[in-house]
Amino acid sequence: TFRQTYPQIEIHLTNRPSQEVVSLLHAGAIDFGIVTLPVQGQGVETSYLCDRQDVAVCAPGHRLAQNASAHLGLSITALAEEQLLLLERGTTSRAFLDQLFLQVGVVPQAMELGSIEVLKRYAELNLGIAIVPLMAVQAEIATGRLHLLPLPWAPPRAIGVVSRRNSYRTPAMQAFLALMNRLMPSTTPDDGDGPKVVSGEPPSRKGP
Repeated sequence: TFRQTYPQIEIHLTNRPSQEVVSLLHAGAIDFGIVTLPVQGQGVETSYLCDRQDVAVCAPGHRLAQNASAHLGLSITALAEEQLLLLERGTTSRAFLDQLFLQVGVVPQAMELGSIEVLKRYAELNLGIAIVPLMAVQAEIATGRLHLLPLPWAPPRAIGVVSRRNSYRTPAMQAFLALMNRLMPSTTPDDGDGPKVVSGEPPSRKGP
């Protein structure tokens, strides 16, 4: 495993909006990030990792969980009539969803929350319908803690790795990225816009 091969590497993960990830790269604060593509910024390069598919989820006790037609897919206008749980404005995912709602002329009632994990927990408490990446809720769907409501109108989006242009990737970084490529299905999303920010630091020096 990666940990066995590189026991001296400490991996630090944090969750930031995509443009903040670019700023952290420029500042030399992180080694690379996992973001929703495309990203804006000079001096960075990206590589495709996988696709993410957004879905809606609700508590098993929510009335839509008992609606047979909703199991086949929820229209964007029907979704906008519900109490939604969405990420805060300023994230790539929120901007993407706002644009889709704008295209059909609807303004949903939404509770804004700071992370995918909080969205999931609020949905489990039956406080609304959360829109999240499928990969982020597969375990909860499988165990019956959340109910899946497909969104056939939401196109898949690309997830990629962003790093400083022409930056040196250590063997440890290359191994970690190779591991992610093996683990990520090409049509399955990551855990959200909350892009992951990855920095590997051995105890005595910065960088893997």
